[in-house]
Amino acid sequence: MSTEAVIPAGLTYCYYGNVNSSGYMVGTSDPTAGSQTGSGMGRIQYAKTVPIGVNEPDFVQATGDDTVAAQWPFDSNELPNGILESAVTDLAQEAVMQNTNTFAVGDGLMGVRQPKDVNRADTCLILQSRAKSADSGTAGTSRWHGVIVPVATLTPLGGDPSERTPLTNRIAIAAQNATQLPWGATLQTAIQGTESAPIIPFNFDNPVTCHVFKGDDAETAFTVGLTPVSDAKCAIYLDGLVQSSAVWSRSRSTFTMTAAPGDGSYLHIWYEFDTSA
Repeated sequence: MSTEAVIPAGLTYCYYGNVNSSGYMVGTSDPTAGSQTGSGMGRIQYAKTVPIGVNEPDFVQATGDDTVAAQWPFDSNELPNGILESAVTDLAQEAVMQNTNTFAVGDGLMGVRQPKDVNRADTCLILQSRAKSADSGTAGTSRWHGVIVPVATLTPLGGDPSERTPLTNRIAIAAQNATQLPWGATLQTAIQGTESAPIIPFNFDNPVTCHVFKGDDAETAFTVGLTPVSDAKCAIYLDGLVQSSAVWSRSRSTFTMTAAPGDGSYLHIWYEFDTSA
C-alpha cells in the first residue's frame, strides 16, 4: 500500500553494505559468483541516534532604506553528515568500514582505529523507524519510514569510557552525492526529478532490507537472510533493471529465476521482511 504521509518515531533497524566501484551495493562482502546465499547487509545493533538529515539552508536578505527588500534561501553547501551512536562495539564491522582486518591474539580479538593511509569503503546505509500513517483513510495504521544513504564514508571513532556509564560507540557518517540507486539504476530527472542526491527517503508497510547475489550463468536459486512478507512486497533487479514477477518465483526465503543470471551479473533482491518469522 502506497503511503504518502507518515508519523515516524524511534530508530529500529540500521543496515549497512559496501558499494563497489560500479556503484552496486554488494552487502558486507562481494558475493561469490553462483553462491545461493549471496551477501546480505550487516546490521548495526542497538543504534541510538543517526543525525543524517539535510543541512539547513542559508538565508540571504537584500536590505536598503532601513528595510528588507527581498530574501533568498541558498541550499547548504555542505552534504549531510553526523555521528551515529550505538550501544554495541563490533570490531568486525569496523574492519569492513575502513578496509582493515581483525586479528587474533591468544584467545582474544583485536582491530585498529585511525589506520595510516586508510582506504575507507564506500558504504550504503538503510535507516528505519516505526511509523503511523497520516494519510486520509488509513491514519493511525502501522507503517515504516526510513532513508537510504546510497553512498557514504563511515569512520569508526570508538567511545569514551566513563565511570558507571555504558560506553557509547560512535561512527562518523559523511554522505556523498549519489548518481545511482544501490541496485545500479541511475537517478533520472524524468523519474526522480534529479540526477543526484545524497538521501533517498521511503515509506513501507514493513521494514526493508536487501540481499545481493552474483550470477554464474548456471545457478537459478537464491536464498535471502530473512523471510519476505509476500511476493508483492519484493523487488528484484538484475544489473539495475527491474525484473517482472513472471520471471521469478518464491518459496519462503528462496527465490528461483526462470533463467540463470549471466556470469558476473548482480542480482539485488529488495524486500519487506516479516519481523515475527
